[in-house]
Amino acid sequence: MGTQSGLSLNKIHRLWHGVSNVALRLPIPNISFGDLTIYQNKEKIRKKVNSVLDFLKSITGNLLMAGPLGEVFSFDCFACGMTLKRPVKNLISPSVVNCINPNCNESYLLEPGETKKNIDITRRVFRFECHSCQQSLEVPSNIFRELRFNQQLNIVCGSCQSTLELVMRPLMKLVEDKNSHNKQNQADA
Repeated sequence: MGTQSGLSLNKIHRLWHGVSNVALRLPIPNISFGDLTIYQNKEKIRKKVNSVLDFLKSITGNLLMAGPLGEVFSFDCFACGMTLKRPVKNLISPSVVNCINPNCNESYLLEPGETKKNIDITRRVFRFECHSCQQSLEVPSNIFRELRFNQQLNIVCGSCQSTLELVMRPLMKLVEDKNSHNKQNQADA
């Protein structure tokens, strides 16, 4: 730490715009255009990309790694083991943290405890009971976020290997209006 050369953000900015000018922008056609090609000049693109690669190769150390400044709270994901980090200054109120592993559906509720260093971690799951062995099955709540109407989710019990089938359907609950009894009683009197 402290031995790396400084990273020029202005240089990165110039390189980005240089590549985007030759590779990402299409010409807008007008009446004077004959044939319109959607591909730009390959040699210009290659030259700009090579200049970016040369710049990145010249960087020594791990300067491209960044993180929050200040004290960090970290914990490991229950399912995949990925280390999740959050700045302590952002944990003053309850917040939901999703695992950063793209193949993991876990999420956690982080709640501040009595002391600043004490953070309560709660895994966000729905619990079901296996109909065959009565084992408790925990399904990450993020899985249900992706389900669509009438889509089926199959949950396999880890103990007996039986399958529980869940179908996403809206549920309507009829709630009786408390005031309707009072109106009826007043009408009877």
